[in-house]
Amino acid sequence: MEVSIRLFGRLISVYGKPDQKAALLPDIQQGKLIGAVGLSETGMNIESPLETLAVPAQPDFLVSGKSVMW
Repeated sequence: MEVSIRLFGRLISVYGKPDQKAALLPDIQQGKLIGAVGLSETGMNIESPLETLAVPAQPDFLVSGKSVMW
């Protein structure tokens, strides 16, 4: 449950619209709603391995591959 709060709850709190935050965050915090995050890569299908790689490059990461943020 803590993973859902930390990942899904954080995404909603940072990027969600005010009405989404009001509707979702209380139930996420109480463990009544569990979220999920899907990852995909451009041109890949369900059986393709992920090709994106993130390598530590202080103070951030260097990301290579085909991922697209949408």
